[in-house]
Amino acid sequence: MSYRHNSGGFGICYSTGGYVDSWPVICSNYVQGINKSAYFLKKMEWVEAMKVIFLDIDGVLITLKNTLSGAANTENEQDDRNIFDEAAVANLNRLLEETGARLVVTSSLRLRHSISQIILILEAGGVVHPPVIGVTPFVIDNKNNSGQRGREILMWLSENSYVDDYVVVDDCGPEELSDIPPERIIHTNYQDGFGSDEVYRQAVSALMVEV
Repeated sequence: MSYRHNSGGFGICYSTGGYVDSWPVICSNYVQGINKSAYFLKKMEWVEAMKVIFLDIDGVLITLKNTLSGAANTENEQDDRNIFDEAAVANLNRLLEETGARLVVTSSLRLRHSISQIILILEAGGVVHPPVIGVTPFVIDNKNNSGQRGREILMWLSENSYVDDYVVVDDCGPEELSDIPPERIIHTNYQDGFGSDEVYRQAVSALMVEV
């Protein structure tokens, strides 16, 4: 990651568009002569650039068995606070704990809920203290009027340059993520979601953390 600075030497501030962890803005500061990941200012403290998991929900935390049991239905607002797949949630909690990564929600849930509401939904589903820092923008494809998830993720990254590393956990088709490097994509299926140990190991590897 490159370092950036302005003539005043303090750095460049980036709005996070709804960051919920007491960061109204994040300011990057140029540190000359340090060959490390960029560091950023948080309440006058230096913290290392973060890892991010771009998280879908249907097909990742909500799986076929949940749908068949009637426990999960994100299309119905009354049922949003549901019981997610236990194995998928356990793997997500484990990944968050081991990597220190933060969450950016890509699910369509973001279109009808605020970040604080999404956090409550994740907590109700068993995610421990969900570190949600934002949601991706919504992009319309003029040809088929559908969201282009890869473009949405790249747009979010372009506006949040403090990210050191990231993965995309999603069950969508390859055409939706065609702009994302394949090594960054952790593809799940609706049967097992993120409950698969193989998928979990892929995510850890992509975030460059030893298992």
